[in-house]
Amino acid sequence: MLNFFYDSIETLKKVKKPTNADVINLTIIIFLVVIIAALLFALMDWIFGEAYNMIYEGLSSMLGWGNSGAAAVADLVPSVEINPAEVVIDADVAPTPSAVEAAIEVQPSVDVAE
Repeated sequence: MLNFFYDSIETLKKVKKPTNADVINLTIIIFLVVIIAALLFALMDWIFGEAYNMIYEGLSSMLGWGNSGAAAVADLVPSVEINPAEVVIDADVAPTPSAVEAAIEVQPSVDVAE
């Protein structure tokens, strides 16, 4: 068991410290590899995203699903028009933006006509 530790210490004595040039060169190589890997992952993400969209649109048209994505959600949400002149706010409550929103119950996804 002790021979293992003695051999390990002898091996560590043979290890040499890298020079500054070696450290700089290896750092540059690592940065380049990371940038290339990031570009490859971004390219693969784009390719698989486009393939998914093509498959989804093909199936949607084959199965007759109609609108897809945000257009389908927009068809489900009723259109609401509010005339600000007709909004009545209690006189005892200060007209803060949150009070006005609470009074007319505006949802963020609904367009309010002026």
